[in-house]
Amino acid sequence: MVHLLLVAALAAASPATEAPAAIPGAELVPAAESAYAELRRIRELAGPDATLGDLVGPLANLERELDQLRSAGSAARTTAFTSDADYVGREVARRQAVVRRWDAELSARVQLLASAAGSLARLIATWRLTAASLGADIPPALMARAGDVRDRASDVESLLRKRLVAALEQQDRLAAVKLALAGLLVNLEAAEAARKQELFEIESTPLWRATVWTRSARSPGPLRVLQTNARSLVAYVASEPVRSAFHLLLAALLIAAGLSVTRRLRSASPALARSSVAVEVVTRYPVDSAILLAIFAAPFLHPARPPALALVMYLAGLMPVVRIAGVLAPGWRRPVRWVAGLFVVERLVALAPEIGVPGRLALLFVPIAALIGCAAGLREGGWLRRLDSGRWKVLLVSGAAIAAALFAVSAVANLVGNVSLAEFLTSSALASVFGAAALAAGAAAASGAFRALLELPSAKRSRIVRDHKELLVRRAGTLLRLGSIVVWVLLLLRAFHATQSFREAAAGVLGLRLKVGGLDLSLGDMAAFAVTLWVAVWLSRALKFILEEAVLPSLDVVRGSAAAISTTVTYVVVGIGFGAAVLAAGVEVTRFTVFIGTLGVGIGFGLQNVVNNFVSGLILLYERPVQVGDVIELGQLSGEVRRIGVRSSTVRTFQGADVIVPNSNFISAEVVNWTGTDRWRRVDIGLGVAYGSEPGRVIEILLGIAKGCAAVAKLPEPVAFFTGFGESALQFELRIWTTVDGWVATASALRTSIHEALPRAGVVLAFPQLDLWVRSVPPGTRGPTQVLPGIARLPSPEAEPGGAATAPVETSYPLGGWRSSREPKK
Repeated sequence: MVHLLLVAALAAASPATEAPAAIPGAELVPAAESAYAELRRIRELAGPDATLGDLVGPLANLERELDQLRSAGSAARTTAFTSDADYVGREVARRQAVVRRWDAELSARVQLLASAAGSLARLIATWRLTAASLGADIPPALMARAGDVRDRASDVESLLRKRLVAALEQQDRLAAVKLALAGLLVNLEAAEAARKQELFEIESTPLWRATVWTRSARSPGPLRVLQTNARSLVAYVASEPVRSAFHLLLAALLIAAGLSVTRRLRSASPALARSSVAVEVVTRYPVDSAILLAIFAAPFLHPARPPALALVMYLAGLMPVVRIAGVLAPGWRRPVRWVAGLFVVERLVALAPEIGVPGRLALLFVPIAALIGCAAGLREGGWLRRLDSGRWKVLLVSGAAIAAALFAVSAVANLVGNVSLAEFLTSSALASVFGAAALAAGAAAASGAFRALLELPSAKRSRIVRDHKELLVRRAGTLLRLGSIVVWVLLLLRAFHATQSFREAAAGVLGLRLKVGGLDLSLGDMAAFAVTLWVAVWLSRALKFILEEAVLPSLDVVRGSAAAISTTVTYVVVGIGFGAAVLAAGVEVTRFTVFIGTLGVGIGFGLQNVVNNFVSGLILLYERPVQVGDVIELGQLSGEVRRIGVRSSTVRTFQGADVIVPNSNFISAEVVNWTGTDRWRRVDIGLGVAYGSEPGRVIEILLGIAKGCAAVAKLPEPVAFFTGFGESALQFELRIWTTVDGWVATASALRTSIHEALPRAGVVLAFPQLDLWVRSVPPGTRGPTQVLPGIARLPSPEAEPGGAATAPVETSYPLGGWRSSREPKK
């Protein structure tokens, strides 16, 4: 067989060409050099083959595993809806993928060797003809050279033929394995279809008939079932030692980390250990939480786990789930314990290759007991009604009602003899209920572990943890809840054997197309576009947050450069995500010319402002005349720049309002930037003191007050000036430098200190004054005056004792200016 394959390969690799011809003597030397180079290349190609060597051992192991899969498939075909069929199907699919990869590599190697063999055959034929056609006039050295090329080519041909034969043998064995795996998969699919057909057929004797009890001896005992599964588990561990050891190491590390973190939390802050339900879960049961997290890692570490390993994982997770559920809600402890016990019984029954009378009785007990538990919870005042689960309460009650109906149908089906339907409904319902409890406990353990890690001193040294701890906790909780819901839906589909049906239904829905003229869109393309773009936007925001809060501050990047880097990364990720979304939607890139043309028309008609603001935003981002965190004045607006976006920026005023400003305003208008180069500003404090004060003393006092204030900058130094003579005071001015953030408070503190220090030093602070001069004039000599309207005349005083009475004082406005007179009577 192999030789026939070799002949066929050589024939396929040797295309029809002209017949080999002898090489003339004049061309013998250069032709010999070319022949030697070709022989070296072919010899290297025919040397030790890493591809073939690496396939020998794995292919032999695969042939042995194929025999085990055949026996497991035979057992799975005799058991109704057990996990053996799923396990064998997953194993066959996994090995088919491996065989396809090996076959591609081996086919490429065979084609390469066959091509080299054809080339070598033509080379040998050519040099045989050349050696035979050389005449006596050819030098003996050239004749020897031609013979040497011919002999070397024959030796290389022997070596190449051996390599090609070995490769074809491996390819033949690989083809046999491919056929066996395909046949096994076809048999499993046929058995699966037959079992689905049996769901609605009564294949066993009803339990109330006496004939069913006479065949109970054929059912294998529990000890035999456990021994069989134990051997299967040992065989899997022996075949996957690295995965098994790593899983055990991971569990040990999680337990050690849980104990260490819990001990630190309890010693550092006992109140923190009870700050939330999730943290309390980890601090009360650190070992159980670690075991549960290690169990949830099993699907990633053991993608093709046997049913025995799955049973071990279920048993190991029972106690952690029950304990953690009791912490989450005290009312859950008893129902979860009840469901866990029934789940174990059902799993043990499902491991049996045949369901005898004891198995049917156990299968009857499980749904009846579960039905009683659901009924006790659904009744008025039951445990389901008392659960404080908020918005999830309606879903829990509805799920319990559906599960109760499934358990009731399962019990009736078992009684009448439809064991397949009874086992299917019981297994699926219990797996769904227990899976929901396990996922809730696992999410609580993971959330508590994350929150506990954030409380460690080493984590608090990170700026992102110090400033955004609650945000990180909320985001992690949201992701855990969404992940738990997705995993539970997948578990539900798998439990009810609806995964393939769901895929087909989803493919049918996503394949719906909308065709209008040249427009051809499918729902799957639109969904792929939306999901890819959403992931890109979410990823860009996450990267920007990490860069701004953790990476760039630790690198001491300039403030404006940090904002430019983070925003550029956001734009790049969104741009790449948009391109990926377009490709995922199946849109041809050449069609974007129409889109670009349409966009250009839109810009020309109505999007000038949008483009103007976008370009202005790029200028602000890279030229950085205004940066995030700057204190600016833009017309009547003053405040701090909080954000520079694509179209607009946000300015936070000192009164607390967020003002959205188009980016073009920063480019086209005059902007006062108080923090463009630094965050210092000068503050001028003016004051006046009374005439008669010593200017040098006042300047000394002002400088002493300024230098004694901690908020005043040392450089430039504070200065004080005597600025002029006022109408009522000597004018002084104190000039100091302080930070932009606290200049108002600093100026207020300095004014208060000046108001207190100057009076203590005997310096009077001036205030506006008006001196009134009174002069007496003889009676009757009053000049032309205008009496101010609305100003009352002063009453005439009584005559003074021993003297003449004075004339009444009249305040008037003389034509030459203000004048006040008082004239005594004659």
